Amino acid sequence: MNRCSFATRLANAYHKRPRGHRFTSSSPSLSLSLTTDLVNRLSRVDSSSAPDLDHAWAELRWLTEHVLRRRTVKCWRPASQVPPALLSDRAVLVATIDGDGRGNDAGHSRVDPFSEAEKARLQRMVDDRVVRNKPLQYVLGSQPFAGIEVRCKPPILVPRWETEEWTMRLLALIEDHISTSVARSFSILDLCSGTSCISLALAFNVSRRFPDLNLSVTAVDTEPRAIALGLTTRRHLDLPETVRYNALQASVFDAGLKDRLKPLALDGVFDLVVSNPPYVTLAEWAELEPVVKDWEDRKALVGKVDPGNSSSSSSTLSHEADIAAGVGYYPAIARIAKSVLREKTNESLCPKLVVEIGGDHQTQGVSQILREELGGNVSVWTDLAGHQRCVVSNDS
Repeated sequence: MNRCSFATRLANAYHKRPRGHRFTSSSPSLSLSLTTDLVNRLSRVDSSSAPDLDHAWAELRWLTEHVLRRRTVKCWRPASQVPPALLSDRAVLVATIDGDGRGNDAGHSRVDPFSEAEKARLQRMVDDRVVRNKPLQYVLGSQPFAGIEVRCKPPILVPRWETEEWTMRLLALIEDHISTSVARSFSILDLCSGTSCISLALAFNVSRRFPDLNLSVTAVDTEPRAIALGLTTRRHLDLPETVRYNALQASVFDAGLKDRLKPLALDGVFDLVVSNPPYVTLAEWAELEPVVKDWEDRKALVGKVDPGNSSSSSSTLSHEADIAAGVGYYPAIARIAKSVLREKTNESLCPKLVVEIGGDHQTQGVSQILREELGGNVSVWTDLAGHQRCVVSNDS
């Protein structure tokens, strides 16, 4: 995978936010006032490509749903509690924003038009997108991820679709493992957890499938704002009492971390370790668009910065040294996993360690690290775009 494609794909994650449902139009002509102005502005958020009116309509619907939530509650709620009429018909959306009464005819759910205060709030949100180039997930405050709504707030990284994809793949393997295991407990460790999207999505889905399973999930991140976001998301999830969620502020480079982790597992050892650590190389960072650089934490993206000069340009480094900088976290992650994982005597359907990587250029180096530290079999998962996305350590 070339570096330019990585930078473009990372930035595009902000402009493609799949939430289901396409619009239909029951009106041959829509309003030419506020709604049209907002759509036209949103269609030009991504200045690197041609205006995308369809995606602009989708963004406007999501922003409108966000404003509507505040009518009944002053706290964050899932999208399922928003009037369903907005999910399919542009005419209803126009009627809600412009207040002209159209779209609320027979057959449509009634949605009261926006007040002037609500219109002003919607316009401020569009300004955030268009003028400040603020990622949509930060404007809305959440991102759908593997069946849950993950709380999002700058500068904590927004969950990407690639991570969601492999999380769902891992979930299937976990469920197969639990279905054939006599053990009625399972402990997961999430290192460099960020929003805790991976561990919380696994906890939510596994607990739905196995409500009587004793499940422990431990999220570890060095950033206190990330820990706070994970706790906020957890509070809004309907997890059973059999699920224990632990949040620990720490670095994978901290001495003695393994001793702090073991008491958090149900019986002192973990069954699975997952991690999506910083892995962007310095050259890749230099090519990222402002939508990423201006809003997300550099320390959570860049795999390793020269400790002697954090401001040094990637142009002063060789290509090999720059690539190596992107894999600086993996040895520490592998050593922690080795020290806290359960020793399995039988072949397991579930991996013991899954780490996300930046692409094909890091596969060999990370595979070697995991092979040396953990032994066993090391495999690679490829994402839907055809890029090598995860290195996976198995017992056999």
